[in-house]
Amino acid sequence: MISELAADAPVWLRHQRYARDTVRMISTSRRRAMGQELAKLATLMDGQAA
Repeated sequence: MISELAADAPVWLRHQRYARDTVRMISTSRRRAMGQELAKLATLMDGQAA
């Protein structure tokens, strides 16, 4: 799912402020380790290489 998203709209998605803020809020408020998909999404939204 995340790889498809990254392939379809890697740059466009990072510029979506609401999506970026939502992913950041979810990833920083977690008490447990992130799952692989959430970690990839957080990396994609931060604009770093996945």
